[in-house]
Amino acid sequence: EDAEIIINEFLSLNKNLLAQVGNMDQKSVDSFLTEKGINLHGKGYIYGEVGIFGAGGSNPSPFNTPIEFPEETIKELLISGYNKIETAPFKIMICHTPPFETKLDMLPNGAHVGSKLVREFIEEYKPHIAVVGHIHEGKGEDYIGNTKLFNPGVFKDGGYVHISIKGSIINGSLKQI
Repeated sequence: EDAEIIINEFLSLNKNLLAQVGNMDQKSVDSFLTEKGINLHGKGYIYGEVGIFGAGGSNPSPFNTPIEFPEETIKELLISGYNKIETAPFKIMICHTPPFETKLDMLPNGAHVGSKLVREFIEEYKPHIAVVGHIHEGKGEDYIGNTKLFNPGVFKDGGYVHISIKGSIINGSLKQI
């Protein structure tokens, strides 16, 4: 019910919406997003020259949250979505789980808890931009090769990523409401 309220609010502002589950969502949210035709989890969509693909949930955590997957499954979901957009000139990955050993997967104690296979995927497939979440304390920007990485932090705190394309250049930046 909470997801439906939020999604409907966003859809009232913009009909061009894609969404996916986080690790704290219930599995029914994934079904709801699929019914609405806006689920990005394991899927990919092309809009003009831009391909957007993603994977929701998270890698296993010590908290046993509702939507966790083995690392291999997350990589398979990313590959599935990527295969649907591979012809797009610009590729944007939206993955709830951050890649391992970046500024975006670091806990306050300095431990890296991201996904090694998400990192491997980025190194192999080289999306232009990757937007991640999951580690709320990992808000910031980083790079893996030429892939620019963003973690906007918790949405309720006003963080988001603005992505623009001008000619043959795609760029992103962190923003705050």
